[in-house]
Amino acid sequence: MGKVNFDAVNTLSSRRIKHPVYTRCLSLLEELYEDAASQADKPLNSARGSAYLFTAETGVGKTTLLTDFLDAHPAYMAETDMGRQWTVPVALIRVPPACTLKGYIYEICRVLKVATTKENTTSLLSRKAIDGLKNAGTCMFITDETNIVLESATQKEIIHIRNFIKQLIDEAGIPIVFFGLPADCKEFFNSDPQTVSRLVKSISLPEFAPPTANDSMMHKTAMRYLKYLADDCGITFDGEMKPLEFSQRLYLAAKGMMRDINQIITESAKFAMRKGKTSLGQSDFKAICSSLNLNGDYDPFGADKKALQALMAKMVSEKKAGLS
Repeated sequence: MGKVNFDAVNTLSSRRIKHPVYTRCLSLLEELYEDAASQADKPLNSARGSAYLFTAETGVGKTTLLTDFLDAHPAYMAETDMGRQWTVPVALIRVPPACTLKGYIYEICRVLKVATTKENTTSLLSRKAIDGLKNAGTCMFITDETNIVLESATQKEIIHIRNFIKQLIDEAGIPIVFFGLPADCKEFFNSDPQTVSRLVKSISLPEFAPPTANDSMMHKTAMRYLKYLADDCGITFDGEMKPLEFSQRLYLAAKGMMRDINQIITESAKFAMRKGKTSLGQSDFKAICSSLNLNGDYDPFGADKKALQALMAKMVSEKKAGLS
């Protein structure tokens, strides 16, 4: 049994594949942030708030995008004329389970370190949250897991939360950004004309399309990950499968989800290190996917070439029909 080099594995795991959609979304967030920051520096700032919606299925890379953006704009303690001030350039909250309006606002105040009590009225909490954003020098407010509002809140609470969000957009004077699952988020906004009218843009982060050629984004991503596996961990691909064939098997195992692709490659490094291997083949990846419960109905690394092409044809057909 070999020893896992966790420094190398962590380096591999933290690698980012900056595909075009990721880059466009990150650039838009940076542009919105920089515009709000420039407006905040003006003596008479009368900037109007705006709302943006980013939707993605689980595993596409939404969390990675948010993590990278927040890492570039961390909260910090600033020295001011009034003393030390907690400064939050980008305020991110994740919708709490069993969401209520008070729970949503309490979460904002917690991130901003705004003092609250259980006796505070909803009206007072709303004022504290909006003023807190201004006092903390916040240039962007982000709500993640917006879909939980629709999934867990009562209809009455949903209406209250929508009304608060409209107030937040109108009064905060900064970009208000929402992230979440597509179907629930769209229903949350589209079912209320006043809320949806405040949305400036809605952006979808798609999963990878099936890799049918060497210039496909999924194939390029798979090849980049194999290079990282070799560069960071000294583990190579044994060439038993052709490169495009490997990309197709990886795609089917991960169902095109960036999170699962990253997980498979990261686990591949650990698997090889434990086995004392310096190269991996098809049977190794089959074992790796089996250990991650990712083989499912497809078992792509266990399929022969004819079966693989049948699986790819089925997946392409399902994608075109919108079934997968």
